[in-house]
Amino acid sequence: MSQLPLFGWTPDGSRRAIRCRVLAARPCQRCENVFMPTRKSQKFCSRRCCSAATVRRSYWKHVERRRADSRAERQRNRDKWRVYQRDYVARNRERLSAKEAERRQRNANRYFDQRLQREYGVTIEEYNRMLTEQDGACAICGGREGGSKNHSPRLHVDHDHLTGKARGLLCGACNRGIGQLGDDLERVLAAVRYLERSREPKKKESESA
Repeated sequence: MSQLPLFGWTPDGSRRAIRCRVLAARPCQRCENVFMPTRKSQKFCSRRCCSAATVRRSYWKHVERRRADSRAERQRNRDKWRVYQRDYVARNRERLSAKEAERRQRNANRYFDQRLQREYGVTIEEYNRMLTEQDGACAICGGREGGSKNHSPRLHVDHDHLTGKARGLLCGACNRGIGQLGDDLERVLAAVRYLERSREPKKKESESA
C-alpha cells in the first residue's frame, strides 16, 4: 500500500496538495470486475452491484419462509391453481415445448447422466470409459450408431437383467436382439446353429456348381 500526492480543497477555499492511500485492485464480489477501491471495506465496484447483492442476500435469507407461504397459498386455492396451470399450458404449448427442447439440448450431458444413473446405476464418466475401451463401437457388431428411439447417436448400455450390472455398450439392433432372446446363452447358441444349418445347403450348391 502506497501514498500518492493528490490535490484537494481546504475549508478556507484554497487548493493544496494532500496525501491519500492507494489500495490494491480487487475483484467485485458480484460481477467479478477488477476495480480500484477507495476504502478497505469496499467489496463492490458500484452502488448497483452493492444493491443487487443486498437484495440477493435478503432473498435467500427468507427464501424458505416465502416458499412455505407460496405452498400454503397454492394449497388453499388448489382448484384455482390447477385451472390456471391447464389454461396457461394450453395457451403456450408450442413455446413451452420449444423452451423445454432447447433446455434439454443445452444440458444434454446432464440429462443423459441423470438417465444413466436412474436406469443403470452408471455415471457419464463410466459410460465414457466403456466407450473408450470399446474404441467407440458396439461390443458385438462394431457399429458406431446407437439407433435409439429418440434418434440419439449414443450407444446403448447393456445390462444383466438378473443382477442389474452394466456389461458394455451395444448398438440398438444388437441390444434389442439379445433382449428378445432373453439374455439366454442357450437360445443364442441355438440361433447360431439354426443359421449355420440354413446356410449349409447354399454352400453345397455353390461347391457342386
